[in-house]
This record gives sequence, C-alpha cells and structure tokens, in this order.
Amino acid sequence: MKKFIATLALGTILVGSTTQIQAFNLFNLFSKEETIPQTQITINSTIGDEATSTNLNIGDIISEATLLALGTPISTMNAPSCHFEGNDTIYTYTDYTLYTYKEGNDDKLYLIELTTPSIQTQKGAKVGMSMDEITNMYGEGTMYGLLTSYEIDGVSIDFSFDPETNMVTLIEIL
Repeated sequence: MKKFIATLALGTILVGSTTQIQAFNLFNLFSKEETIPQTQITINSTIGDEATSTNLNIGDIISEATLLALGTPISTMNAPSCHFEGNDTIYTYTDYTLYTYKEGNDDKLYLIELTTPSIQTQKGAKVGMSMDEITNMYGEGTMYGLLTSYEIDGVSIDFSFDPETNMVTLIEIL
C-alpha cells in the first residue's frame, strides 16, 4: 500500500510539473487494456450455428482447439520445409492459408496468406485494394518486383499486386 501511495504521489508531482515527462504515465501503469498487434489477423468462422473469432499471430502454436475453431480446411498438406528443418503443414481454407512448422511437439505458425477480400489486416488492408490505398495506410514500403513489403514489430506484411491493374492480389504475413 505504501508503494501505491508513493507511486500516486510521484504521479501527482509529475503531472503537476510544467516539465513534460513521456516515460511515466500513471494511467498506463494500472491500465488493463491490451494492445492488438498490427500484424494480428482475426478469422471469423461459423461452425454449425456457432460463430467464433480466432486471433492469429505469427509464432502462435496452432493447437487442435485452434484448428477446431477455424473449421475444416479445404486441404491439409505436409511438405518438406523451405524455411525450417523437417516438414511444414499447410492448411488451406477458402479465404486464407496457414503455414506451420514443427518445434518439438508444437505446430508453430510462420506464414498467413490472405487470398480474398473477406479477411483484412488490422489496418483494414485487403486483397482487391489498390497499392495507392495500401501506401496511404502503411506508408512507403520496400519494393521487390511485384511485391511491396512492410516490417512491423519484427513481422513482415507483404502485398503482391497485379502490374496492369495495380491491385493487391495476395497478402502475406510472415
């Protein structure tokens, strides 16, 4: 309790000060709000009569419960990994594809491909948008041929586009 009162007093002194201090924010100290990662993808599914939302982040362990919440994939394929030792498991759904690799007994998510406008990034980007709209949302990215890449919190979001229409044809989060 003494620490709380001391912290509150320090916060009051700093708030009353004419000097701006950015490093200390009393409200954030006790806030329980979670920040949603900009690279998180939310998948809304309906299984039977039940609607579910599943948040996916690169590095997540894809458990049986997660797969059940996402519904039945169109296909599941195991293939030699291009990025890791062993095999990848690739889960293809109507609007997206998930790529996982084995780490011990866990399947870890390392790539999400968005293939239709039905699913969007946290900023609202989706397949079918123009690259100008993407640039307005994310700023100038790094171009690699027909792909524009953005690095956000150690995760890449890549937008592939059609050179004739300048429209996004695929979004990859990796």
